[in-house]
Amino acid sequence: MMQVSKFQTPRIQAIAGAKQTLLRNEQLHKIAVTAKISKKKEKEIYQGRRMDWKENCM
Repeated sequence: MMQVSKFQTPRIQAIAGAKQTLLRNEQLHKIAVTAKISKKKEKEIYQGRRMDWKENCM
């Protein structure tokens, strides 16, 4: 948690909270999108590797 000075009014606190929430949501969205992409790539890489492994072993 961030330290809040005792001079801040509830209105300022509310605005700051809303901004933080928006930022957090944006970050989570970016993380989710990149995770989705990397998962897809991972699957492709894994499938490719598995094929290589089969070819190398035969």
